[in-house]
Amino acid sequence: MHFILVRGGKKGITKMAKRPVNEIKFTPAQLRRLQMVELDILLELDRVCRKNNISYFLCGGTLLGAVRHGGFIPWDDDVDVGFFRDDYERFCQVFPKEADSSRYFLQTWKTDKYYRWNYGKIRRLGTEYIRAGQEHMKYKTGISIDIFPYDYLPIDEELHQKILANVYKKYVDPYRWKWELRDEFVRSKEMGRLRRQARSCACLRKIAYSIVGKYQADQWYMRLWYSLLSLLPGRAVAALLEKTARKYNDIEIYGGKGIRQFGYAFDWEQPGLGWRPDKLAERAEIEFEGFRVFTVKDTHWYLSGDFGDHYMELPPPKLRYAVAPASKIDFGDVFREMGWCTEEYLRPEEYQND
Repeated sequence: MHFILVRGGKKGITKMAKRPVNEIKFTPAQLRRLQMVELDILLELDRVCRKNNISYFLCGGTLLGAVRHGGFIPWDDDVDVGFFRDDYERFCQVFPKEADSSRYFLQTWKTDKYYRWNYGKIRRLGTEYIRAGQEHMKYKTGISIDIFPYDYLPIDEELHQKILANVYKKYVDPYRWKWELRDEFVRSKEMGRLRRQARSCACLRKIAYSIVGKYQADQWYMRLWYSLLSLLPGRAVAALLEKTARKYNDIEIYGGKGIRQFGYAFDWEQPGLGWRPDKLAERAEIEFEGFRVFTVKDTHWYLSGDFGDHYMELPPPKLRYAVAPASKIDFGDVFREMGWCTEEYLRPEEYQND
């Protein structure tokens, strides 16, 4: 265990110093080149999925960009792709065999012993992309896109109706719901499985994050706590988190009326609601930077649920920033291998920043 210690405070308490984060600010040209490398990875994912009949969908801000901008959100720096758990597992088996191993690396906790997260990445070999604040981590780096498995929640039809009734009460009597009805419902017997799964997943995610938190947490005592947690074996924690997240995927037993992303099983505001699996499973093609890729059929349903009804409106300038800041980026020679990527693609998209 490595500590950086300083003396300070009124009582001279020994504290662990927080490491500075050296974040680089991308130029518009750099950001656009980053997006194009990510697009190249996405196109390879799409090719492999089409060939092997594996269902996937653009999600999160990537889908928002496709609908609102026809491609990347101009200031976005990542790509998010979702899979139902069975499709995710099949993709993880097929992609290393089908993709060019000299260009692409599928990174999961099973393929990289230093990688601690329970979602996967596809890295573009020959590039460098180091997350700000994670320079000390030993996992394989490089420009990447994120791939997320979605797992079912333990919600049968009876509980589903109770959840919907609870949501209805929120709008009928919001004050009483906030201070009484919500807590009463969350602590009810029917919500027991969801509570236990949520608690377990939250704890395990904190342990996984400890390798970062021991240097980046704001309070010195949290950095100390994370330092202790980081001594736990990362792969064992990842395996246990995956087991916990997929615990209720047998829909014949547990109902399968809700689904969520890789272990995020609880929403305090709308406990247990999740996504409707039947709606999330419907696919349609959408244009993304001039290419056709797959996403959910009802994009309005998804985007209004994720971003609110006004998702087509641009956010204020202060909220237009990258979500995965880097301390180092290097494109190598990958653009020589991306024959489709002409100068037109590399031109940054202009948008009004006021």
